[in-house]
Amino acid sequence: MLHRHLQDALSPYPGLCRTSTGSTQNPDPSVSRSYLPSSGSESQYLGQRSQHAEVGFTLIELMIVVAIVAVLAMIAMPTYQNYILKSRRTVAKTSLLDLAAREEKFYSTHNTYTNKPAKLGYISSTFPLSVPSHADNYYQLNVTTASTTAFSATATPQGTQTKDSCATYRINQLSVQGNTGNTTASYRCWQ
Repeated sequence: MLHRHLQDALSPYPGLCRTSTGSTQNPDPSVSRSYLPSSGSESQYLGQRSQHAEVGFTLIELMIVVAIVAVLAMIAMPTYQNYILKSRRTVAKTSLLDLAAREEKFYSTHNTYTNKPAKLGYISSTFPLSVPSHADNYYQLNVTTASTTAFSATATPQGTQTKDSCATYRINQLSVQGNTGNTTASYRCWQ
């Protein structure tokens, strides 16, 4: 009797009863015989049911996945931020090289260098200039000295760009390129 109740509790078809001869009977006449398994395949259905009951993730598996994603994010974020800082270095280099070319053009006609941006063809009337623009101000472009024989210009990082290891870019009338406050070699910064 206990065996029959246990079997009914585990059966995928509650309401099926086994007779003493081992054949399956349906006490509920409203259940169609076409949905009932034959006695030989009943154990197969029970095995499939237990396999399907294990579908899904355990809490431990989910926590392991979360931990792996967190570790990958901790590794990827600094790498991505360094990539962004490096990509913005181009703004400083091209702005300084453009400024040096403008200074040389001005010198060729006036025999002196200038620290007036309007004379060099910039819209602004005073240095420093925000580059690439006021909205995306990564560097401040400035002519620190200008005389009849020499000039010196810098591109000083602004905002999050101050975290860049190349720090402040500089150039002079001889096209000598360098950096100040940098932790990366200047030749690498200018590559």
